[in-house]
Amino acid sequence: MVVLNVRTSRPPEEMITPVRQAAALVTPDLPFLEVNTLAREVAETTAPERTAALTASLLGLAAALIAGIGTYGLLAYSVRQRRREIGIRMAIGARQLDVVKLVARQTLAMAAGGILAGMAGAVVVGPILRSLLYGLAAGDAVSFWGAGIFVAVVAMAATVGPVLFAARINPAEALRCDG
Repeated sequence: MVVLNVRTSRPPEEMITPVRQAAALVTPDLPFLEVNTLAREVAETTAPERTAALTASLLGLAAALIAGIGTYGLLAYSVRQRRREIGIRMAIGARQLDVVKLVARQTLAMAAGGILAGMAGAVVVGPILRSLLYGLAAGDAVSFWGAGIFVAVVAMAATVGPVLFAARINPAEALRCDG
């Protein structure tokens, strides 16, 4: 098997025919079984890794979406359970902003706990997965901060609905209901 590499400043596709003709002059019985550009060879060689990376990214986004929905559900349930408490707070003078801060603080506490647990897990598992981290260190600060900020943004986005519900609680109605 003979492999011939040709460097050119022109587009590689334009060089296939001239190279075939030149090779035929030197060795007329040499068959060309496969002709590829280096870019295509690299793309074909790295296709499984790119597919795995895309799949992992999509699964990560799906996990973030599920986590956001779970956070939303938990906060919505918590706000509904605390409706009477929030109504009492508003009846004795709490402003809507105070209620918003109360629910947002709860969310930030949950998100901070999750972020810290995730980072601790990444620090432990990172060195084990070092071979899968092409171009990244096991403790890459940009990745850690990026993931933490992403989780915080998802958590805060999930908070919007429950916060708006809590801010619109009518104190008189909340005090009349049983729970």
